[in-house]
Amino acid sequence: MFFLFQSGSASMMELANKIDRDKSTITALVKKLVAMGYIETVKDKKDSRVTLVTLTKKGLQLKPDFDEISNILLEHTYGNCSSREKEVIVSGLEKLLRNM
Repeated sequence: MFFLFQSGSASMMELANKIDRDKSTITALVKKLVAMGYIETVKDKKDSRVTLVTLTKKGLQLKPDFDEISNILLEHTYGNCSSREKEVIVSGLEKLLRNM
């Protein structure tokens, strides 16, 4: 859902790639979130083989809660690190990720 808050909509494949899970896992998760009313799926008008996922009004209402949780996690993660230290940490982690 966090990715959908940022992008507005995404294909099933984009979601799978973004959270590094296979498409069958994403399909099961999406079905649950559709049943709960947080997201909806539609066929892409340009390519009917592609299923797009978007947030519903109910799903969009969760954004403030997601933002608050993210801010709390970031505060706990970085603690009293300076802005420069945060940049160094993020840069180092990005480099490690590229190397994997």
